Amino acid sequence: MAIHSGRTNSCTIAPMRERDIPFAISLTDREGWGFFRRDFQAKLKLYPSGSFVARTGGERVGIISSVKYDSYAFLGNLFVRDGFRGHGIGGLLMRRTIDNLLAKGVRTIELDGVLAAVSLYRRLGFKDKHLSLRLARPPQESAVDRADSQTPAAKILALDWRLTGVARQRLLKAALSDKSNSLVVHGKPVAAYALIRERAGGFYTVAPLVATSWRQVPLLLDAVIRQRGDRPLWIGVPEPQYRMSQLLAANGFEYKKPSLRMYLGQRLDYERHVYGIFGPAIG
Repeated sequence: MAIHSGRTNSCTIAPMRERDIPFAISLTDREGWGFFRRDFQAKLKLYPSGSFVARTGGERVGIISSVKYDSYAFLGNLFVRDGFRGHGIGGLLMRRTIDNLLAKGVRTIELDGVLAAVSLYRRLGFKDKHLSLRLARPPQESAVDRADSQTPAAKILALDWRLTGVARQRLLKAALSDKSNSLVVHGKPVAAYALIRERAGGFYTVAPLVATSWRQVPLLLDAVIRQRGDRPLWIGVPEPQYRMSQLLAANGFEYKKPSLRMYLGQRLDYERHVYGIFGPAIG
């Protein structure tokens, strides 16, 4: 499964540094992804060798990032500047990142591919898994409950690990400690949770939403809407969770353009209890 990274006379790939973050944000802003500077800072702190920048003639032209959860990893934020697309730069960024992850013992790599880039990912060996749905809800009423849960982070981390089997505790702990985010839980002991994350541009993402059983999900969603229903809400849903997408549609969410969840290496099916993904750039 080894894929060799590349370098041409016109393009070099190097690890992303703090000084590259403004350029990265300039690319993600064009897509309306709502990244803050702190998002990239957290990635560089937690996964210092997982993000890369492409340069042509010393000029920054593209980025990619990855997060590593033990033997599982997720690719995201593959962007190439207008005027530099169609020259293989995206492929170079992908190969460099894949080689980097394989060298660290990763056995499964996933990504959410925009449909226009699916052919590239297939050429690199990625296989289709399922659609990754996107739904958005416009603001509809004033929020009536802004009280955050006081559930200790350790309990959320333990629940997430038990239900998903994905070792993403470091990233989840960082998200839980971010005071701009809020947490909704259900059950005593806690059996389900939703993290509401503030995004640049004035909207929020419900990411992730994880529950032991379906019966807890409508209660979580209702609490999320009560807290942040006065702002635009976005959520990503694995296609197999068809009841979730139906529930969202019944609560004012509208379908947006989906992406395709793809994998390289060993297939992992961990979505049984995942009703809202962490994000299209981090899984």
